[in-house]
Amino acid sequence: MPLVNFNLSYSDGCCMISKPRRFLEIQRNEGLPTAMRVAFNYISPFSSPTASHLRTLDKRISEFELTDPKGVVLLPMIPGWYGTSGYRQAVLGHAFKIRGYKPVFLVNDAKFPICLGQMVEADNKQCKEECVQTPEQIAEYFNTDIEYLTSHLQRTQKEYYDIVDEQSAPNLVYEDHNLTPFITSSLRRHFKRYTLDFSKPDHKARWRDFAVDAMMLKDGTDAVLSKYDVKTIIGFEETYIQGGLPLSCGEREGITGYSIDWGYKPQDLLFGKTNNRQYLALFSDSKLLQNVVETELSASEIDAIEETMTQRMEGVNTKSDYVSFDHSSIDLGGYDIAVGLFTNLIWDASLEAKEGAYSDPFEWLQTTLDWFESQPNKLLIIKTHPAETLEGRHGTNQPVAEWIYDYCGQLSENVILLEPDADVNPYEMISDIDVGIVYNSVIGLEMAYEGIPVIVAGDPHYRDLGFTHDATNPDDYTEYLDGLSHGFDTSSTERLSQRYAHYFFERKHIPVEFYESEGTYSRKKYPVTHDELAGEPYETIVQQMIEGESVYLTRAKN
Repeated sequence: MPLVNFNLSYSDGCCMISKPRRFLEIQRNEGLPTAMRVAFNYISPFSSPTASHLRTLDKRISEFELTDPKGVVLLPMIPGWYGTSGYRQAVLGHAFKIRGYKPVFLVNDAKFPICLGQMVEADNKQCKEECVQTPEQIAEYFNTDIEYLTSHLQRTQKEYYDIVDEQSAPNLVYEDHNLTPFITSSLRRHFKRYTLDFSKPDHKARWRDFAVDAMMLKDGTDAVLSKYDVKTIIGFEETYIQGGLPLSCGEREGITGYSIDWGYKPQDLLFGKTNNRQYLALFSDSKLLQNVVETELSASEIDAIEETMTQRMEGVNTKSDYVSFDHSSIDLGGYDIAVGLFTNLIWDASLEAKEGAYSDPFEWLQTTLDWFESQPNKLLIIKTHPAETLEGRHGTNQPVAEWIYDYCGQLSENVILLEPDADVNPYEMISDIDVGIVYNSVIGLEMAYEGIPVIVAGDPHYRDLGFTHDATNPDDYTEYLDGLSHGFDTSSTERLSQRYAHYFFERKHIPVEFYESEGTYSRKKYPVTHDELAGEPYETIVQQMIEGESVYLTRAKN
């Protein structure tokens, strides 16, 4: 693919708007320095080649113009070098545009002290080079306006640091807006560990950086919200600064925002909502879910969810490829009862519980280990999360197994600890246990679907729906453990979990065709057409968002 010449109109699979016109538009709205930088990105020999899904995009998408928009949909593109997430934002933006709503990208023009997508081993050079270039390239092909973060900031970076230094880590309240949860989640992700120690210079230094990021993003988002008639906001990585803060800013202004994530199925999307219990896309409206578990499924709906759940047991529709799916399990003989406990990737922000018995997962593990040490006739099998062994955006610097060994010293004979790379199929394992315990893992839903009693210590999306045993505090959790000898009422477990599983996998998952997951990190992107985005499921997505409703299929797809 030859480099794009910014000074010429050109056609290469789609007809773009003229580059001089785009240059003048950016100069008028954002100033000459920004326009020059955009131009440089196109003529620089270091610019990335245009991906095929953009080169072959329907030319009507770039040619389509709005004359009298009904309002704006704000689409944060932060971190900008997330090309697949950025493409997803652009696709949804054009679906709104077709229906009369102007899409606007919010872009960090490389001014954050620390890249919000960076982890400890990430290449910071990649962040800085692509954080602007990738969104600008996508904006060109989708003919979408960009709001650059720094054009809306009234403070210098030093002034932001001065504000941070007046507060005490980890807490940061800025202009009556509590930014602490987003900063803490981003820090844990950055260091890949749950436990933070602000007496350590590197933890304190990174907290200062992320705090400045958060304040800058808040100010930039607030300014854009005051500039436009924003009808909704769509954010990804919604528990971290980059996605959560724009959604939170919108919520404070009375704007219902939506989180978005890749589904468990390879070509599906999930959407959450800011007035759900959590921003996470896994969560749904509580009233909607109550109706779901109270409504009987048809025979065809039962067939659909049984097929999906069977496929998951075989390693299909699982979103990742790091779980063992051979037929290995373990010998559980010689005990009155066998209990399986499944941990999470310990730093993942999905563990930031709003409800549940424990806000700290290590306190949950400590209580559990102590209890089983006093119950030698009961077997505890701890399955640590397989993603701990991965590199890149997974992995961990605080392995759960290492923490358990440090805490226990010598494991009790009735405790089996399976390391992340243990060659044990979790789905074979759950068929052999009597009770399951989870913090918030989706395997809790799957165990309940198989009729296994599940004790919940955290705040998963399926909590409080009647098919799991949900602890509300540590004493409550201990009472559930004490009840292991007496058994649990499972008369409604399978029926209710089946109804919820059908809603979650067959209705909350929205099928699309512009991407396909090929493994834990790999997603193949496909070009979209104007007509495709004018139809379903985009009509449903846009309409439900504009009305402030939950995004799901009102009728399951056949």
